[in-house]
Amino acid sequence: LNIWKWESPYDDTAAGSGDIFPPIIRAKSTKAGSTTRSGFDKSSPIVQYLMAPELRVLDMFAATWWQRIDRFGEMRVETTVGSSNVEGATFRALNLHGRRDIRMTVDWMDFSVEHLSKWWKILAYDDPRSQVAYRRMVSNLMGYVQRRTPNPTTATGATPTTTAPQKYTTPLVRQTLALVAYMPYSSKQSPDRGDRLTVTSLAATMSSLIHHGFGRIVVVVDQQAYQHTQDTIWPAVLHLLNTASTAEENWEERLEQAMAIENGSNIHNDETPTSIPPLCIIQSTQINLIALDTARNVPKQTLVALERVLFPERGNTASANATVVEIDPEEKSRRRRLRRDNEYAWLGTSREEHPYKYLYLTEPDTLLMTKPYALEQFKSLLDQGRVLSPHRLQPIPHEYDLMMKDETIGGKKLRLDPNPTLYVPAVGNWSRVIDMDPVDTICCDGGLDSVAHLRHEKCGGSVWWQCGFGTRATFDKRNATFRHQLNNATLRNQELVHGHRRFLDYQFVRFREGSRIIHLAGGGHGRQCRPQAAVDGPCRKD
Repeated sequence: LNIWKWESPYDDTAAGSGDIFPPIIRAKSTKAGSTTRSGFDKSSPIVQYLMAPELRVLDMFAATWWQRIDRFGEMRVETTVGSSNVEGATFRALNLHGRRDIRMTVDWMDFSVEHLSKWWKILAYDDPRSQVAYRRMVSNLMGYVQRRTPNPTTATGATPTTTAPQKYTTPLVRQTLALVAYMPYSSKQSPDRGDRLTVTSLAATMSSLIHHGFGRIVVVVDQQAYQHTQDTIWPAVLHLLNTASTAEENWEERLEQAMAIENGSNIHNDETPTSIPPLCIIQSTQINLIALDTARNVPKQTLVALERVLFPERGNTASANATVVEIDPEEKSRRRRLRRDNEYAWLGTSREEHPYKYLYLTEPDTLLMTKPYALEQFKSLLDQGRVLSPHRLQPIPHEYDLMMKDETIGGKKLRLDPNPTLYVPAVGNWSRVIDMDPVDTICCDGGLDSVAHLRHEKCGGSVWWQCGFGTRATFDKRNATFRHQLNNATLRNQELVHGHRRFLDYQFVRFREGSRIIHLAGGGHGRQCRPQAAVDGPCRKD
């Protein structure tokens, strides 16, 4: 790309002890007469959309969608989605009405999500030898929470003293009920790491929604994880969100303080609630936690339970010839209380009085990225009955993210992981990472022809972008010849580049307002976007 110029390496540092950014490429246009941040036109561009014929089904999938609540009512998840199909809750929304209502943005920076869990799973975060990778992800998530929760907050029943940043307080987000289908990360090998990663990833996900001004967030947990979530996870998450703006300690001290918080709230149980749960408010966003028997399909049962609250008349479909059974008055009263409690747990008020017109579904390892002008325009699109699906950005384990500067554990200096098959080496074009700033840069959709990995052969049952990565087990079993090659930089890089050859036609980017983990300039199913300076935009559809 001729629009990029180099700046000096290592010119910036991230929040968190020992973080270091790689050599980056700044968005500076070389076109005659163009200007950078201080000079270009900041007027709101018109959001352009991709429609179903321009997309593969896999391109549409992000485990996240945004739609009107009455449009959601047409999905009838309870009767149309199989109990074992975890992705069905998303695909049902995409497939309804023959996909003709699906929209995705041409500029990926207008509406996309970072989906992070594959990153730490590739790096085996719970293995004792994955110290660097674990610390990188947790410190970056802690930094994200602190950046995205900049103002003093109010919680647990009090009236909020501050609001979300004004630029994101739009009617659309204030009238949106956000659902987070929550599944904790567990590890027999390192349970403490599983808990800490669960806390920081959920806090970061919620922080991204609070930052954008969503009216209410409901986190849904399976009954089997109820007690541990109530005792350990939820108090720590709320503590991080409530103290992010005032925290002065380093990220490790802040996290340990959060993990030491005693349980201070009750979780709403959809089946046998004892009372309306306490309300938590952070930056004017209402937050609640609900426990369900999900049969290991949290996304589906989340939507089924909400369907029953919003559309109770669907349960009254008895045949005209059915025998009418008189219900005891006490039982009637109990059912009314149960219905009322469920409505308040999900909606914060009664079904007839709630203010929400839109529904946003997502997962607890997913960070939202959008722009104020896009949010203003999304409302008119959703009001037409369309469904918005974000681009799902794919993080890739990269050598630059596994460099820790001047950081020690137990007196030993942390270095790159000794297993180089766990990350992409910083060689050739892979040593250039494009810095994506939300103001100065856009990332224009590359179209159906941009799925470059299809030019290469498949690699067994692995997802295409995982083909070049090894595992701890396979690395430990490799022969002496391979280990000798790893001691030789040239031979090592030749071996690794060949393994990751499917990335040769892709660019690497880092989102300054996101997790700051290196991603492909594209999604997990191979579709690409083309980074460019915003001043040279807007994106144009082919």
